[in-house]
Amino acid sequence: MKPTHKWAHNGIKWEFFHPRARPDMLGHIPSWLSSTSPLPAAQQLDAGYMSGWLPFKGFTLLEDGKLKYPGDPPIVCWASAKIGNEEVRVYEHDWVLVLAEDGSFEACRMN
Repeated sequence: MKPTHKWAHNGIKWEFFHPRARPDMLGHIPSWLSSTSPLPAAQQLDAGYMSGWLPFKGFTLLEDGKLKYPGDPPIVCWASAKIGNEEVRVYEHDWVLVLAEDGSFEACRMN
């Protein structure tokens, strides 16, 4: 994935992967994350989102960065940010993914 433009909030640098993607498309997610928090990204998101961080099983992360659920077309990543040794990715259809250094990940729908 190659970024088209960048933006920063709360000390976190966001990269966007679609020329029409804008910070407001991320909703409140950037305000729930802090580069100075000792908490992992999923715990920060859990604290910010009123429904909490509820991982959804069954996704595959494709080599091109798209997220795939069996029977559905792949979904595209709009933006990502590095937080410590993790990466937070925001996808179309309100999916958010937290990717660990070892390649493991969790995805949660945050609408």
